[in-house]
Amino acid sequence: MLSAFPVSRKSYWYFSCYFVLYLLILFFNRTIHTLSRPQAKALEEKYIGDLWAVKELRSVLMNKQEIYDQFTAAGIPFEVTEHEAVYTMEDLAQVKLAHPEAEAKNLFVRDDKKQHYYLITVPGDKRVDLKLFQKQQGLRKLSFASSDDLMTLLALTPGAVTPLGLLNDPEHRVELYLDQSFENRLISIHPNDNTATVCLETSALVQILTNYGCIVHMTQI
Repeated sequence: MLSAFPVSRKSYWYFSCYFVLYLLILFFNRTIHTLSRPQAKALEEKYIGDLWAVKELRSVLMNKQEIYDQFTAAGIPFEVTEHEAVYTMEDLAQVKLAHPEAEAKNLFVRDDKKQHYYLITVPGDKRVDLKLFQKQQGLRKLSFASSDDLMTLLALTPGAVTPLGLLNDPEHRVELYLDQSFENRLISIHPNDNTATVCLETSALVQILTNYGCIVHMTQI
């Protein structure tokens, strides 16, 4: 009669570690494949040596299809224009949009203590004076946040900045300042991906963000 193969406690520990690591790698690969190529590349570079950061990886799954699904589930009408990747307002101007007058520009900024982060959303042709803005809103000195901050807080890459990125921020560390000129009209923004632009009523955008717990300020900028 054959006896069972003896397994030492040390061997069992090694096997358990490798099995958990295997599951994490599978999860990591699934996460990467749900994102756009720039997002996936940035995440791969950031987490390749830290596969244990599962909580952070889970917060970046709101890709454009899931954004559309959110709108549909909430009964929100929207129009989508698919296009080549754009990185500037000049790039976007080359895209034939159904409502070009609704184009939005987004500025991701932080205070001088790197403790508070804000997304400022204004019409595409509007210039923002950060010094005047911080004075009007009673904020500390502001400057542009880094691409690392953008990925860490909103799981976005430069060129894909959008108010919908706040859906990737479950801790609500980023506040949105939305220009009052968008009130009672359409707004066109990226669905967390710069290969598409989605147009919807501004009130619907505010609704879906506030329902998620995001901090939204509608104000004159």
